[in-house]
Amino acid sequence: LFFVIPPLLPEGPRVVLFTVADDPFEDGIRLGFHGASSELAIDEEVMAIGGDPVADLRVLSQASPALVIVGPSMDAVVAEVASDFPDVKYAVMDPAQGWRFDELANVTVPVIDGASGSYLMGIAAALKTETGVVGVVSVQMEGLEDFVAGYMAGVKATDPSVQVLARWIGAGDDGRNGGLLDLSPFDDPAMGSALANELIAEDADVIYSAAGRSGAGVIAAVAEASNATDSPLWAIGVDDDEFVNASEAEREVLLTSMIKSHEDLVFDVVRSFLSGEFVVGEAGFDVTTGHVGFSTLGAGVTDVEAQLQAARDELVSGSIAVPATTIDLVPGWSKPDVTVDVLFNGKACIIDGDPDISIGDEVAIRWTNDSGIFAGFSFWVDGSNVTVDEIAQAPDSMELLAPRARTQGFKFAPRVPPRSSMDLPRVTR
Repeated sequence: LFFVIPPLLPEGPRVVLFTVADDPFEDGIRLGFHGASSELAIDEEVMAIGGDPVADLRVLSQASPALVIVGPSMDAVVAEVASDFPDVKYAVMDPAQGWRFDELANVTVPVIDGASGSYLMGIAAALKTETGVVGVVSVQMEGLEDFVAGYMAGVKATDPSVQVLARWIGAGDDGRNGGLLDLSPFDDPAMGSALANELIAEDADVIYSAAGRSGAGVIAAVAEASNATDSPLWAIGVDDDEFVNASEAEREVLLTSMIKSHEDLVFDVVRSFLSGEFVVGEAGFDVTTGHVGFSTLGAGVTDVEAQLQAARDELVSGSIAVPATTIDLVPGWSKPDVTVDVLFNGKACIIDGDPDISIGDEVAIRWTNDSGIFAGFSFWVDGSNVTVDEIAQAPDSMELLAPRARTQGFKFAPRVPPRSSMDLPRVTR
């Protein structure tokens, strides 16, 4: 009589994907996690995010998973929760604002650099333009400047005579919906379309949309305008291969897309974690690591594909490099002397502590709403004679804050005028 006893092997670490189920931007992240589950020693455990992401992540974290993977839209949620669960590791995939995790030893932030892929898009634009004018629509936000800087560098490296025009989608809205600041600049196709039309009116015949889902409006505007002109117009997508989900009319004008391989990124993060390698803070990926490419599906890219591939090979080999140039999303952009965190509880603004603000300081104000989600980002203002009480209590110094908003702006009272560098068109502060 024989008994077959299975070996008592230790269970693998519990890795969970915490995902927005209906967000197509996270499709690559889900595919990468599926691939990791199939090939590596983990179960495919996915938790869909409900109506209260902070509460959901707390519940998940209380069950002590080894690693929780989230997409970029949940970066603020992890920033709120991770410090309370130091034994749980978190991976925030490719967020725009990795600085939120600078002091958290249990968070890794794998970021795919936007500059190298955008450099290739700049080469494509410079090769295809017939007017000598190309454009880019992006988001006025720290962390996005590398997309535009890389694009501009690629254009200038290919043809210095080509003019590059830029348009920015700002935080909140520009008054189009009664002043209620409830629009994310990454999810505002109407503004993307409006800015694309402005660029087309200024003779831009190739437009790169580095603005998340707002880029759908850019591509749609280019497709519509192309029907009204005999001159070719081109749109360039970002993050994913936009050709796949585009309409027939949009496919006619989609030159290419700068593709970030979030699928490979997730797989590599899980594999590294399982091998005992957990990088605290930002970990950089780009063309040289194989995580950035470009689409070859559109007919328009055929005559420039060889040049793009050659440039990509040169970037990988190191024979050329994207210039380390930067641009100012806001002219005069600088780091603040003081950062003040404000809690808006639906009725009042509350500041925890007593920040040391001196005359002449530049003050960045960040706020959270009563759900605990970080819902704003820094704005630089002239801090002359600003006191904490004025910031927190003066009702005329801030807009009312919409709890659902992902990104917000502030309006300052006349006694604290905005810096002249903040006077940007189309954005109400």
